[in-house]
Amino acid sequence: MKDHNQIEVSLLFANANGTPFNPKTINQFWNRYIENHGFKKITIHEMRHTAATYLTESIDMKTLQSS
Repeated sequence: MKDHNQIEVSLLFANANGTPFNPKTINQFWNRYIENHGFKKITIHEMRHTAATYLTESIDMKTLQSS
């Protein structure tokens, strides 16, 4: 992924200039999003584990670990 200056950015959450978001900002956005949509309260860390659990149903653990 490239930012607006065409610089390669390898962060999951990055500002347009390629710098990382403040983690507090990401958590605030996430909490507001799940509250506004009526989802069960779950942290981003818990979501990561949930996604990994679902992935293990279709990908072997060694492949998942190397990702």
